[in-house]
Amino acid sequence: MANQSHVQLLLQGVSVWNQWRAAHPEIRPDLSGAYLTGADLTQANLIEANLRGADLTQASLHAADLTEANVTEADLEEADLTRATLIKADLTGLNSTRPTFLA
Repeated sequence: MANQSHVQLLLQGVSVWNQWRAAHPEIRPDLSGAYLTGADLTQANLIEANLRGADLTQASLHAADLTEANVTEADLEEADLTRATLIKADLTGLNSTRPTFLA
């Protein structure tokens, strides 16, 4: 289950989220199972975030950094992952019908 304070921070916008991440690099955000359908997460710092089972349907993850993120069993249907960084991200078992991965 997601840490609701992490979800609320993210929903305040990427600028607020990225500032918080910069101030707290030791925290691994728990967004597991979060409902983020249609969220604009363009350029979000999601390094090492737990997004296991999150609903990211139609979310914009354009240029987001998902390095070492746990994205297992997440729903990325029609999500925009254009220019996203997925280095060592765990994408096991995700629902990826028609995501956009174009550079």
